[in-house]
Amino acid sequence: MAGTKTAIVTGGSQGIGAGLVTAFLERGYRVVANSRTISKSNAFHGSEDLALVDGDIGQPETATKVADTAMSRFGSIDVLVNNAGIFLVKPFTDYTTADFNALVSTNLAGFLYITQLAVKQMLSRHVRDRAIVR
Repeated sequence: MAGTKTAIVTGGSQGIGAGLVTAFLERGYRVVANSRTISKSNAFHGSEDLALVDGDIGQPETATKVADTAMSRFGSIDVLVNNAGIFLVKPFTDYTTADFNALVSTNLAGFLYITQLAVKQMLSRHVRDRAIVR
């Protein structure tokens, strides 16, 4: 489908993320939705326009799998919504090292990993498209 845009939504299995996945699909986007267990969440079922990628976005391998899925299934990454995040419901003074590492992994490292991959693809496409226009 020429001209169709592709969106990646991390944290797409519930709440705002699930709402974004639905909204993008309703607007004709192809979507790659990610969460730790999105395929088991029953929030969505994969389809021609929806790819589900399980995994912790705080792991570089998951970010690579998400970006690779967008490119191999849909041929582009046009929109990235970094929605994945965790919040611990306890006083900051009670955080453990494991709690801190989980927060940094999902909320910071995950953002970095997937954003780097998406922006690299977007920039390479922009340079390629500019060369074609000239």
